[in-house]
Amino acid sequence: MGGHDAGEVASRMAVDIFADSASRGVGALRAPGRKHSQLRAMASELVIDWTERANAAIYRRGGSGVGAPKSRMGTTLALAFFVSDFVVVGHVGDSRVYRMRGERIERLTDDHVVMAEAKRHAADPRPPRKRKFVTRALGTRSTVEPDVSLHEITPGDAFVLCSDGLTDLVTDEEILTLTRRAGVNRRLAVRSLIDLANKRGGPDNVTVVLAEVLDDVDEDADETDIMAIER
Repeated sequence: MGGHDAGEVASRMAVDIFADSASRGVGALRAPGRKHSQLRAMASELVIDWTERANAAIYRRGGSGVGAPKSRMGTTLALAFFVSDFVVVGHVGDSRVYRMRGERIERLTDDHVVMAEAKRHAADPRPPRKRKFVTRALGTRSTVEPDVSLHEITPGDAFVLCSDGLTDLVTDEEILTLTRRAGVNRRLAVRSLIDLANKRGGPDNVTVVLAEVLDDVDEDADETDIMAIER
């Protein structure tokens, strides 16, 4: 997260903690005899628990002085946890999750930010620049409140998870257009989005994840045929 020490450490910690938590905790969802309503409630609770666990670990690490003395480590979160016929979206900060269905794109998260006009010297004729301040993040405080929502999924749905390095420069409609134009070449879709952001200046890191819901998954297919991730 920009403006904080060791942000790359915080983001890597979050990824590792979520991956480890999911690998150990997802088995509880597979217990036979669970009702659909129980499955939905349990999946949401797991995402909240994982988020709180990651936040606490990053907060402790920052307080220990790793990266800089008493550094304020922080990272945003955009998470999609696919279970059965629904997805749990977890969100903290200004990274986003989108769902594309047919020719429509829908943002599933609301940015946790406030906007302010950056002050300029009185002699500077240029208009004031808008600055964005994140109001929630992982690791900057001892507790965190993630936004968690459930959404139905159908074959053909595509989900884009991305940092603000993309959305500050690329519109929602452009995300939809470039993704659909790439067709089944998911890596091309991701690369096209990153290239467009960089072409427009790309002052921030650009991270994009594209995941698609398929009718059937070929067991011999490469993982990159199903999901594409690039920075």
